[in-house]
Order: sequence, then C-alpha cells, then structure tokens
Amino acid sequence: MSKKSKKKQLIVKVREPYFIHKTLEGGAEMTIMVGKYALPWKAITNVPICGPVMAKIEKVKKAFPDAHIEFNFRQENPAFIFNVSGKTIRHEGDTPDQSVGDKVARAKALCRACVISKAIALAAKEGLEEELNRTIAVLDVWREKEKNVVKGV
Repeated sequence: MSKKSKKKQLIVKVREPYFIHKTLEGGAEMTIMVGKYALPWKAITNVPICGPVMAKIEKVKKAFPDAHIEFNFRQENPAFIFNVSGKTIRHEGDTPDQSVGDKVARAKALCRACVISKAIALAAKEGLEEELNRTIAVLDVWREKEKNVVKGV
C-alpha cells in the first residue's frame, strides 16, 4: 500500500484517515483510526462488472455492515468503497506514546481493509465463475444442436 511500490494499488485511500483519542474510565487511553478506502475493480480484473458479481457482493455487504460497502460505477475508475476503523487501548504498564497508539490503530484498520477486500475479491470470483459456467453451458447446448443438424443431413 506504499506509494513507493510499483505494484498496482489494491487498497487505495479515498480520504485521509482521522484519529479519535479518548480517555476511558479508569484512566486508560484509547485511540481509534477511521478511514475510507477503495478496492479498484481494475485491480481485481479487466472484465466489466456483471450482475452475478454484484449479487455475490450483497452477501459481503451483509457480512460487514459497519463498512458501508458501495460500488461507485465510475467509468474511468470503478471501485468498491468502504469504511474501516481500528482501535487500540493503552493498558497499564504500556509506554504512554501517542505515535505508537496511532500506528497500532492504523495497522488494525488496514488489516480490516485487507479482510474486506479479500471478501470482495472472493465474491467477485464466485460471480465471474457463475457467469462463465453459464456461458459454457449455453455453448454446450448450441454445440449439441449443431451436431444434431450434422447427423440429420
């Protein structure tokens, strides 16, 4: 996910994440990072998105309701957009360093982004397989019809 990487970007930051810092009862400090990320469709495949894929994505939306997954349908850069958050609590004995809390919260949020992106990719794979299997079945039926024409001549 580093901008220095020459590999294609799988998870793209849509907007700059923000941090919430709270002090809980008992004095423990909590850091929450909230971010909005995108999984570009072109990072998954170059084929146009189809109905069976979107049907499979509905299951992912239900599995991650807090992510608010949506598809932007932009022609130039279609992508799945979702929200993630990561939370960390400084416990007794931990060094009070806010940069460590921010780093851990960010890592947890990005881990969640990877989990959601993988679920989307697996759902897309299932949808594309269904579409391809349907096409193969139709071609088999057409081939059989043509074979019958040849036999009948």
